[in-house]
Amino acid sequence: MAGPRVMVIDDDPDVGESIGDLLALGGYRAVIVESGQAALELVAHGSFQLVLLDWHLAEEPAGFELVRRLRALDRELPLVVLSADPISLEEAHSAGITGCLGKPFDYQTLLAVARAHVRPPSSPASDQPGENT
Repeated sequence: MAGPRVMVIDDDPDVGESIGDLLALGGYRAVIVESGQAALELVAHGSFQLVLLDWHLAEEPAGFELVRRLRALDRELPLVVLSADPISLEEAHSAGITGCLGKPFDYQTLLAVARAHVRPPSSPASDQPGENT
């Protein structure tokens, strides 16, 4: 069974690939893109459970503008910013950012963020009343 689809937006191909590899180890299917424009096109035509985006992309759209445009395509899609620079949480929340992950980060932290923002697929057993009711 395929895992949840996670888009990774990073203009450094090595960083994007590394994040994708870590996500794959955790059971996620990573789609890596290097620009905000490519991300917008894929979100408009595809289904993703999470987007991890580098805050400082070299080309526009980036930052708050990219978040605004992604939100226009999908209001519910979790958007988690990856940044080595501090971001105002108040600004981030008002822009529609779901979460922030400071660079550098380790494998366990990346997976914890992914798990926190991606609902696991429901299994037939989970739809049944629990034993601890």
